[in-house]
Formats: sequence, C-alpha cells, structure tokens
Amino acid sequence: MHALQAIPLVALGVVLPARRYPALRPEGPRAALVAVGAAAYAGLIWLVTWQAERGESLVHPGTPTLLAAGSLLSTTIILSLAVVVRAQRTTLASARFRR
Repeated sequence: MHALQAIPLVALGVVLPARRYPALRPEGPRAALVAVGAAAYAGLIWLVTWQAERGESLVHPGTPTLLAAGSLLSTTIILSLAVVVRAQRTTLASARFRR
C-alpha cells in the first residue's frame, strides 16, 4: 500500500529537476528513473521481509542484511546513473545534430 504513495513521490522527484536539467526533459529517462525507484522499493520490501523471516531486529541488522542493503543501494545508484548518463548523451547528440 505504501508503494502507492512512494512511486508518485519518486515521479515528482524526477519531474522537478527536469526543468533544470535538459537530459531529464524527455519522458523516456524520467520513466526509466521511476522504474528504477519502483524496483528499489520492491527490493527494500523484500529485504525487510527477509530480515523479519530470519527473526532479526529492524534496528540491529546482521552482516548478511547489511550486505544485501549495500548491494541494493549500489545497484540502484548504478542504474540511476546509467539512465542519466544515457539521457545526457542522447541530449548532446541531438543538440549536435540540430546545428
């Protein structure tokens, strides 16, 4: 149920910087960033569920949980950067083509 609140907030967080950064103006990169955010949220839900199934405290995670959280965070950052870099390259290429 919280995903119904989190995903629109991610979408809003992607739309607002689009005014300042031309690479985020097309709909494709914004949709890809929202998809990355939704996948990260699903991964977080899985992580917390896995932690609960192991009987682990939410505030005192063990090493496997910390490793999984770090992997989830690094994957999310890498995918987000890949989307932004690809969008920037596309924007620069189209700007060169117009000249």
